[in-house]
Amino acid sequence: MLVAHRLRVPFVDTDALIVEQLGPIEAIFAEHGEAYFRDIERDVAVAALERARSLPSVVALGGGAVTDDHVRRALAELEHVVWLTAPVDVLLARCGGGAGLADGEGAARPLACDEGVFRRLYAQRRAVYEQTATASVDNDGARPLDEVVAALVALVEGGLSDQTSRSADTLPTAGEV
Repeated sequence: MLVAHRLRVPFVDTDALIVEQLGPIEAIFAEHGEAYFRDIERDVAVAALERARSLPSVVALGGGAVTDDHVRRALAELEHVVWLTAPVDVLLARCGGGAGLADGEGAARPLACDEGVFRRLYAQRRAVYEQTATASVDNDGARPLDEVVAALVALVEGGLSDQTSRSADTLPTAGEV
């Protein structure tokens, strides 16, 4: 949200859109299962990314969204797609510390309830994040938030030259600040 504010563009959090439309993600998982949630997540993410092509925006995706081919194709149409990196322990703590606690938006992270499952998912997804991202920025919590935001703004305003960048042949990923 801070990056969008600095760039003066809309901020779209696809998980928040899902919660707004259908209720808590944890409840969707419990009542309908992960496959049902992933279908919804794909549709919401692709729609948000397609809008971002004509209306520049900062779009935050859930961690599993980029595993979907449709989402990756939509991301590939965008100029800037950044993976916010952090050690798996930091990510786990942000998602509830293995206790399935709610995040700041009140949406529980069902796949963060079990630390072992979370670590396996991260290991499986990491390569997709790396291949999909056009750039990455470290957001491990040790850097001041203003530095992370400044790095992200610099990527958009000045291109990828001074940041960790990926080959132009690869597809892009997303994250949020």
